[in-house]
Amino acid sequence: MSSEAFNASAARLCTSCGMCCDGTLFHLVRLQPSDSAGFLNSLGLKLSKKKGQHCFEQPCRMLKERQCTIYEGRPERCRLFECKLLKRLADGAITEAHAQSTIFEVRRQVATLLDLIERSGHHNQRQPLTIRYERVVAEPVNADWDPEAFEVRQQLTWQMKELQKQLAAEFRPDSQPLSDPE
Repeated sequence: MSSEAFNASAARLCTSCGMCCDGTLFHLVRLQPSDSAGFLNSLGLKLSKKKGQHCFEQPCRMLKERQCTIYEGRPERCRLFECKLLKRLADGAITEAHAQSTIFEVRRQVATLLDLIERSGHHNQRQPLTIRYERVVAEPVNADWDPEAFEVRQQLTWQMKELQKQLAAEFRPDSQPLSDPE
């Protein structure tokens, strides 16, 4: 695949996906030495410091309708990140149609999880998916007292395990931590 064809395919795939920015794949992104915290702040990116290093939390506030609103000025890690799906496309191991199908299926899984989380009473959409999930499962539920809540919890736990398998197989680069894309 030519570089131009790959770039066009990658743009279509990324704007139909957005999971590297919406809190599905990662919790936070650490800035690199080449990034200007002042410049990124001026673009509207809300930065914080963790362990003395500037970072921003996911879901990224600059993501609107699966598109980066500061694309030309985005941080270095965002510029360099390529998910496993894009790498397989670049290598010719899969087609764009296969990648789109995978994205559609995983986004469907995420939507199911989010629905179960909402049904469990957790409505903070500004938190990463795994944090929202962990908050739900941290609350005790008793099958005898609330069988419906218990069933939702069982579905949620199973769905999260399945999603994590898919994310590892199709999106996360090997040995990629949840909180920080390399």
